[in-house]
Amino acid sequence: MRIPFTRVGFAVVVAPALLVLTSCAGFPSAEPTPTPKPFRTTGTITVPMDISESLPLQNGSPAVGNPCVPQAGYDDIAAGAQVVISDTDGETLAVGELRDGYLQDGPGGSAFFQSVCEYPFIVSRIPQGEKFYAVHIGNTNRGERNYTQAQLEAGEIALSIGG
Repeated sequence: MRIPFTRVGFAVVVAPALLVLTSCAGFPSAEPTPTPKPFRTTGTITVPMDISESLPLQNGSPAVGNPCVPQAGYDDIAAGAQVVISDTDGETLAVGELRDGYLQDGPGGSAFFQSVCEYPFIVSRIPQGEKFYAVHIGNTNRGERNYTQAQLEAGEIALSIGG
């Protein structure tokens, strides 16, 4: 006696067989490629200090860490100014900003008239993998400095203009 082959019978026999065939077909699993974790850098930029404008901010006693005002011509170097990290093609990768400037000893030591204004910065979420990274602060005439990823990750980038 022959048993009729029904749609239910077809589903019971063929569906599991298809499942086995597709899972054994050698298709690669769809695991995502891990994205490298971005990094951050820290640093400072120093500019010449305007003595007459900075003296009133010293409360009678000039000291490292007190507020200061940069000389004329450095208006683009101020708290809130962008710090731009770009790749070798000029594409912006990450942006940070300068923090408040403060009085710092100049190259000649602790004499107030040789002091400079120093602005710290942090730039976060810099993508990994570039051969070189350009750091630019201020107007377009300021140019940029190139660093490796290792140099940026080590932090403490120390830029200086006009001094």
